[in-house]
Amino acid sequence: MNLEHKYIQRLLTVLANTARIFVAITFILSGFLKANDITGTVYKIQEYFIVWGWSNLSMGNSPTALAWILATIEFWIGVNLFFGIRYKTSLFFATLIMSVMTPITVWLAWSNAVADCGCFGDAIVLTHWETVGKNIVLLGALYVCIRLRHRVIKLVTDKVNWLIPLYSLLYILLFMGYTSENLPIFDFRPYHIASNIQSYMEIPAGKQPTEYETTFLYQKGKEQKVFTIDALPEDSTWQFIDAQTRIKSVGYEPPIKDFHITAIANDEDISEQILNTDTYIFLLISPWLAQADDSEMDRINSLYDYARSYNYPFYCITASHDEDIRNWEENTGAEYPFARMDATALKSMIRSNPGVLMIKKGVVINKWSDRNIPHEEWLNNSMDKLPYGKINLRSAQRKAFELVMLFVLPLFVLSLLDLLWERWKRYRKRISTTNTPQTEI
Repeated sequence: MNLEHKYIQRLLTVLANTARIFVAITFILSGFLKANDITGTVYKIQEYFIVWGWSNLSMGNSPTALAWILATIEFWIGVNLFFGIRYKTSLFFATLIMSVMTPITVWLAWSNAVADCGCFGDAIVLTHWETVGKNIVLLGALYVCIRLRHRVIKLVTDKVNWLIPLYSLLYILLFMGYTSENLPIFDFRPYHIASNIQSYMEIPAGKQPTEYETTFLYQKGKEQKVFTIDALPEDSTWQFIDAQTRIKSVGYEPPIKDFHITAIANDEDISEQILNTDTYIFLLISPWLAQADDSEMDRINSLYDYARSYNYPFYCITASHDEDIRNWEENTGAEYPFARMDATALKSMIRSNPGVLMIKKGVVINKWSDRNIPHEEWLNNSMDKLPYGKINLRSAQRKAFELVMLFVLPLFVLSLLDLLWERWKRYRKRISTTNTPQTEI
C-alpha cells in the first residue's frame, strides 16, 4: 500500500511539472512571436478593434500599447513558470489572460469576424476551432498547475528569484524595441527574403481552389427573396438590398492571392511587369502615407536617385487617397511614380511604414525598414556588384541559437555575479565576527 501511494505521489509530481512546462513553453512562444513581429501584432489588434466597432481607438496609440503589454506579460509569465519562480503571481495572470481570451476565441469561431486569432503571429496559424481547443487544453493544464502547485520543482534557487524575472522583462522589451525599429528577425510571411512571389501565387497541380458563392437579397414590396448570380431577377421592380459571400467548398489558398498593382498615372495593371522584369526593382511600400514616418526622407530620395542613375524601376506603392499622395509629394519632394495596392497586402509585404522591397524576376532580394535603407555613400556601384544585390540569409536555426544565447549567457553571468556577491557578504560578515573583541564577563 505504501509503495502504491509512493508511485501515485511521483505521478502527481510529474503531472504538475509537465503541465507547468507545457503552459510555460506556450506562453514563452506566444509572447516571443508577438515581440518578433510587434508591428504585425499591432495590425491584428487594430483588426479586432475595427470588428468591435472601436475604429477611433484602432488609429491611436492603444493598439501599440496593448501589443507591447501583451507580448511582455506572456513572455514574462512563461519564463517564470518555466523556472518555477513567482509561481502564484504568474499562475494568476496566466489564468486571467486565458479566462479573457477563451470566450473571445469561441466568439471568433462562431462569427468568423477575423481570419485568425493571431496567437502565434504568422509562424503558427491556427483555425478558430483549433485555437478554442488549444485554449481549453491550456485552461486544463492551468487547473492542474494550481491544484498541484506545492509539487512544483524549481529549476533555480531562491537567490535568483528576483534576477530572472527582471532580466526576462528587460530582454523582451529590448527585443521588441529592436524589431519595432527594424524588421522581424524571423520573417514567416510569403514576402520574406529569397521568396519567389509568383510561386506563392500559384495553385499546385491537383489542388482545387476554394470555391465561393455569392447570393443577392432583393425586395419587392414586402417580399424579400435571395437570388444567385446566375438567376438574378429580370423584373426591375425588385430592389437590391444586400449581397453575401460564403465559402462553398474549402480548397487550397495560395499564400499570395492579392498581388495586384495599378499605376496611378494611367490606371494600368503593372503587376506582371514588376514580377517579370529582369533587372532590380525598388518598391517603396506604405499602406497609408498619412501615417508614414517621413524622418528618413533623405535616405529614400537618395535611393530613388541611385535607382534612376542605374535605370532601376522605382515605385511607391500605397493604398492612400490622391490627396494624401499629393501631400506626401509636397512634404517630401518625392519625384518617383506612385501605384496602388490593397492595404492588407502592403502590410504583409513589409512591417515598416514606409519600407523598401527590392525584387528581381519576382524574387525578393532584399528588404529594409526606413531606418535601414543603405546610405548614399554605400550605393557606389551597380546593385549586382554590391552586397545588397545578393540574397544573404542566416538560417533560422542560427538566429534562434543567437537569441537564446543572448538570453542565457547574460543571465548566467548575472547569476554568477549574484552568487559571488552573496559569498563576499558572507565572507565580510565572518571576518567582522572574527575581529570583534569578546566582552569579558
